[in-house]
Amino acid sequence: MGSILRAWTAMAEKQPLLTIAVTNGTLGGIGDLLAQTIECHNSKKRFTWNPQRTLRFVAWGAMCAPIFHKWYQFLNRKLPLPATQKQVINKGFVAAVTQRVAADQCIYAPMGIAGFYVAMNFMEGRNWESAKARLREYYWPTLAANYAVWPI
Repeated sequence: MGSILRAWTAMAEKQPLLTIAVTNGTLGGIGDLLAQTIECHNSKKRFTWNPQRTLRFVAWGAMCAPIFHKWYQFLNRKLPLPATQKQVINKGFVAAVTQRVAADQCIYAPMGIAGFYVAMNFMEGRNWESAKARLREYYWPTLAANYAVWPI
């Protein structure tokens, strides 16, 4: 496992956007495969994989890489994490992490959720009216669920 982490770290230092794109795309695909498995289990139906859906999640994860990269560069500049000594987490570190999470949840999450639904809609070959309907139905419940999860 250590060699995988070292290889990923080296790749991230040399090509950060590519590393983020591959990582996000991979995690998106794995997450969708897991979600499809859970959906089939809960409905007590035989598992049938929808590869087109999984590819949309891979594409979304990869497409977000430049946005994530710039967002985290912005957070690093505006809300830097103080150095900690001997891996001791101090009050300054906790405050900085709290500010970053708050910025992420108040600024990025609302835009990212909307972007997700619009992008998925268009990747499914649907029109703008369908995107607006999807946002009306799912945006606020998804944002509320997002906010319910993060304090945990």
